[in-house]
Amino acid sequence: MFQSSFIIWILPILFMIHDFEEIIMVRAWKKRHRKKFSSAKRPFFGNTTNTAAFSIAVLEEFLLLSGASFFTQSTENFSIYFSLFLAYTLHLFVHFLMSIKVKIYVPGLLTAILQFPLCCYLLLQLYKEITDSSLTLLLTCIVCTILAFANLLLLHRLMEKFDAWLVQYGARVN
Repeated sequence: MFQSSFIIWILPILFMIHDFEEIIMVRAWKKRHRKKFSSAKRPFFGNTTNTAAFSIAVLEEFLLLSGASFFTQSTENFSIYFSLFLAYTLHLFVHFLMSIKVKIYVPGLLTAILQFPLCCYLLLQLYKEITDSSLTLLLTCIVCTILAFANLLLLHRLMEKFDAWLVQYGARVN
């Protein structure tokens, strides 16, 4: 079995590796497939193609996951961390669904394929560390997953505002 400290800090690391793939690929992928997705109601990865704006959203999520890791290490309460790890693993699964839906590679798919089995294994290991009741864990998982996906949707909407702010900031002359 892995040491608890390894499991506690692996989530922000896995997240960053996954999001580096997205950061690197999103702009080129959107440019390459702009005709295919021009009429989409909700564009994949938000409306922006600005890597810096996308990176601001990644930073916010990384800080939240790092905070969850710190909280877990400090309190040895694994329920919230387990729930966020589950939400992240479900997020990886969404990449499979997106790719199947559009029948092409989507940014994040490669790391999703590589990380999904590891995440499932680590979730099983984390489950062994949980001391809360099954009902408490279930409710925590539901709440954390809803909040994680709501945060992700909000960040995708805010990326346009980040993008506009960065353009405005760059246009200012001192």
